Amino acid sequence: MIGPRFVLRFAWREARAARRKLWLLTGSVTAGVAALVAINSFTENLTRSVAAQSQALLGADLVVAARQALPAGPSAWIDSLIRPASGKPAGHRAEVASFPGMAYVPRTDGVRLVQVRAIEPGYPFYGTILTEPAGRWANLATSGRVLVDPGLLSAL
Repeated sequence: MIGPRFVLRFAWREARAARRKLWLLTGSVTAGVAALVAINSFTENLTRSVAAQSQALLGADLVVAARQALPAGPSAWIDSLIRPASGKPAGHRAEVASFPGMAYVPRTDGVRLVQVRAIEPGYPFYGTILTEPAGRWANLATSGRVLVDPGLLSAL
């Protein structure tokens, strides 16, 4: 019968004969495990961070994106989600139309690709929009004006 003492003695003899190979194997396994732990840790931290900040990043609880107007069925389903439920307040809905466009730059007589967004009042439901000068976002719906990214303004 082979006991644990024999197994340990045999392993020690084999390890002495191929010490470099043993260290290479041990180092490779250690590096592989460390890489897997690091990747899984990063993934978990990223998932937690996005989940914790998802409302502020989206500005809402749910985003439904479509390339054209929604048909009556999906639109009615979304409306059913925001109806007041037993003891809960009604939700809110805001539509955001977004499309690429071109801005004319008179100084260089060229054009620049821009992203245009038309947003209903009340959006975003979470988070804040910082503008300079401060408070322009709140007055946007009633002022008939637009907000422009500073990078585009410098080009114009």
